[in-house]
Amino acid sequence: MSKILQSAKLSFCFIVYLVAYIVRYPGKFPVATIVILLLLKSRYQEDFLKKSGLCIVKKDIVRFFLIFGFFYIMAFSVINSILRDHHIFAVLLYPALIIFELTFQVLNEEIMLRAIALQALSDKLKSPIVATCISSLVFSFLHLLLYSYSSEVFLDPLTLFNLFLFGVLSSSLYFKTGNIACSYAIHLAWNLNRFGRTHFSLTQLDYIREGVTFNFIEGSWGLFFLGVFLLLGYLGVAYRMPNIVIKARKYEGALTQN
Repeated sequence: MSKILQSAKLSFCFIVYLVAYIVRYPGKFPVATIVILLLLKSRYQEDFLKKSGLCIVKKDIVRFFLIFGFFYIMAFSVINSILRDHHIFAVLLYPALIIFELTFQVLNEEIMLRAIALQALSDKLKSPIVATCISSLVFSFLHLLLYSYSSEVFLDPLTLFNLFLFGVLSSSLYFKTGNIACSYAIHLAWNLNRFGRTHFSLTQLDYIREGVTFNFIEGSWGLFFLGVFLLLGYLGVAYRMPNIVIKARKYEGALTQN
């Protein structure tokens, strides 16, 4: 009965995470974050911070701000270049509300997909590489479903592949650091640039829906090359670093056997 209850709590976390994208009212993402964290705290007890990817120390905070600043500049440059090519200008409207919402929206996604789901897949499959690929495919598929439902826009193959690349990078960062600080920094920097502004067409002088812009921004070759550059750069710097999550689990397994 206890296992069923624990599984139900975890399932409800995913339901809350998904429902937050469907309903339309201000403050939905902060509310979803509170519910998710309370359920995870009840589910994992003393392992709550570690399991949810929130076990963060000082060096992780430094990493967060360095990565966020670097990637924010890169994302700003890439997105603005794409917008200019399509004769679109972006206006920042209601910045405080948008930043507040996006902060929690990204946090929910990182906790549920990069920490909870990725850990569960890695434990089940005993392979961080396979778990990373599956988690990244789910990340792409969820965007496909979301935009098909909310905007009636079918995402292009390159868009889905770029989302997959981002998932691989974020998952790899999680395995290397043992928390979501670095992947959260990249994700938040992109989303603040991408969704923190309203887009207007210079040729038609009209508002452009987010779903319309998603394919030619997230599905651009500029973003593809940025993703490949970041992934190769990360692999070049971090290939000697241990997989902290994997090492910790091996240690826990050895303690259990003893």
